[in-house]
Amino acid sequence: MSCDDPVRGAPLAAPWGETWGTAAHASGAWPGLGVRESPVNAGSLAALLAGRPSLAIGTPLRVPVVPPAQQGLAGDGGAAARQAERVGTLARFIDYLGANGIMDGLGAPRGHHRLHKYAYIAKGLGTRMDYDFDFLETGAFSVKLAADAFRLDEAAGGAEPFAGDAQASAAFLELVRGKEKKWLQLATFAVRERGREGALEDFMAVPQGIIKYDAKTTRSAFEEVGKIMGMAAEAVP
Repeated sequence: MSCDDPVRGAPLAAPWGETWGTAAHASGAWPGLGVRESPVNAGSLAALLAGRPSLAIGTPLRVPVVPPAQQGLAGDGGAAARQAERVGTLARFIDYLGANGIMDGLGAPRGHHRLHKYAYIAKGLGTRMDYDFDFLETGAFSVKLAADAFRLDEAAGGAEPFAGDAQASAAFLELVRGKEKKWLQLATFAVRERGREGALEDFMAVPQGIIKYDAKTTRSAFEEVGKIMGMAAEAVP
């Protein structure tokens, strides 16, 4: 592969096969930088750079930088593999939503927003979903899931939604199909509080902020979550 010569702007061959960028970027800058320059004694590094010519003292050394997508493939304790599998599970879940007419991909209206709600509810019904969730006024939200939604091309493997549990899958689909955004937001609060006595009343007693929830929709979400998730739990042998 070739790159621009940082001095002449002409193509410069990279004889060892690495990807080099250009020095049009500031030294050490990121992203997109394939070359970092350092006024070190390049000759002292000759043993480390097997097969490469030893340069004079003070000569800038162009060291290929591994792009982020290739980092962590070795010596990371399996973190890269775990991430790829987690993203794979998310990709399978998104496909599942599409196949069942729940959401036509992340390009659907409010697709990214809805994905957090669907994932949290599915996790409450027992599907494998390796995300921690915080709660905003708009309900469940996962920082890690938000990042993974832009890494779907890195997916590898992963678990099928509900691991073949047809009853849990049916309960999820019944719960979320056709529901509008605010109902889903409320449903995540209901899943979080499920089984706690007085949860609905306590939620309705909290002063509302910027997001307003009417009493009818709130009650509907809490009652339906309690009913359907309760039935799903009872069906587990």
